[in-house]
Amino acid sequence: MPRFPLVRLATAVVILAVFAVVRPALRADYAEDVYKLDLKLLEDAKVPHTDADLIDFFRKRLIKESERERIEGLMKKLSSKAFKEREQASADIINEGPPALPLLRKLIKSNVDLETKRRAEKCVQSIEAKSPSTHVMAAARVLKYRRVEAACPVLLEYLAVAPDDVVEEEVFAAIYGLGLSGAKLAVLPPAVKAGTLNPLLVESLKDKEPVRRAIAALVVGCYGNDAQRGQVAALLTDKESAVRFRAAQGLVCGHDSRGLPVLVELLDKGPMNLALQAEDLLSLIANEKGPNAPLGESAELRKKCHDAWQEWYNTNKATFDLAKVQVDSPFGSLAARASAGATQFIRAIIKQDTKLLSKVTAVPFTFAGIMTFNTRQELDSFIEMITKERPGADNQIQFVIRKVVPAAEYIKTAPEQDRGFLESARLVQIHVVYVDIQEGGPQNVAIPLYIRISGGQARCLGFGSPQVKND
Repeated sequence: MPRFPLVRLATAVVILAVFAVVRPALRADYAEDVYKLDLKLLEDAKVPHTDADLIDFFRKRLIKESERERIEGLMKKLSSKAFKEREQASADIINEGPPALPLLRKLIKSNVDLETKRRAEKCVQSIEAKSPSTHVMAAARVLKYRRVEAACPVLLEYLAVAPDDVVEEEVFAAIYGLGLSGAKLAVLPPAVKAGTLNPLLVESLKDKEPVRRAIAALVVGCYGNDAQRGQVAALLTDKESAVRFRAAQGLVCGHDSRGLPVLVELLDKGPMNLALQAEDLLSLIANEKGPNAPLGESAELRKKCHDAWQEWYNTNKATFDLAKVQVDSPFGSLAARASAGATQFIRAIIKQDTKLLSKVTAVPFTFAGIMTFNTRQELDSFIEMITKERPGADNQIQFVIRKVVPAAEYIKTAPEQDRGFLESARLVQIHVVYVDIQEGGPQNVAIPLYIRISGGQARCLGFGSPQVKND
């Protein structure tokens, strides 16, 4: 058992004691809860949010050719020899607003002098302060929740200027939810009841922008007919790895095994973020009967993982039937699995079940940045100590899972000690499950749980700083 300052140990015990008296109450209206939170976020930021307003919200972030030329001209002045001209250029670019962001980010990544890069970064910070990415993601979720199918074209256009992978993923999820006209989708997990595939997505399979080909491949692979899935299968050899992954993912979700070899290939040759997602999808398909060769950072571990899964595929491909495999949608399933992992963790604490807690947790494990266990032995020793006696409580406490967000989104506004832990982790694997705990009074305690989804399993890595809300 590691030595820790007494105050830290006591704080951790208090936090766990809160959980120990929690009574599970996962709400059925999860989607409505998220929708209400998103509306409040937009209202607080004074962002108009009728259907037409939100479509216009995204349209204003697109770059017209005339705007591109004007903004590029201003950016050239950022490196002017005249200080006043550089200052004026910075102010003018900030006034351009969100359409300038993709060009500014491209400039920052280019080979420019340090002062120009710093000026561009300050412009990005100023623009994002007025219109942060959280508003963009909330707007996308609201459009999806309301089933505003007219938003699909502008969301497709917006993908080419999305500021980062987190925003892109949220817009992907919105397009996926709007890809079927007349469809009714449940949120956990999205299950198609009826609908007609949006022809614009079929057309987008040949789009010059890789990001549009990618989302089109995903949706058409899931819901297209045999001929359309044939077009998706052609993208399994696309030059862009993200397109190949989404094509494989879409086909697999549509019970078409042609995508499996690409998932195996990405374990060794794809970018690490795609390799992790490919491993997770393969593990779900294998249903705990896959190889025991976890993906690692080194080339040696990646090849070992790839070779093990290649052997698994070669052994099973002749008899494998994806129709019998429960592969949920690529977006709802992650939220559902993260929520399930969080619920399982809380129930393990309620039961004071040492063995179950060991099973549903993973290291490194943190208590709101106050204390972190880096080895399994340290964490198990602490779990054993803390579960010897069940903490008492005067009140019955209920918890409600309010929403699930990628860790990369959460980290942008997280307290410093929480960021320190998450920045050393693989953010692409982690989702943050917001759990509201109410003790019967006017105050609610909100606790963000860190859930890592890897190898087909959801494991808790601890939780962030509890927040008291006066609702």
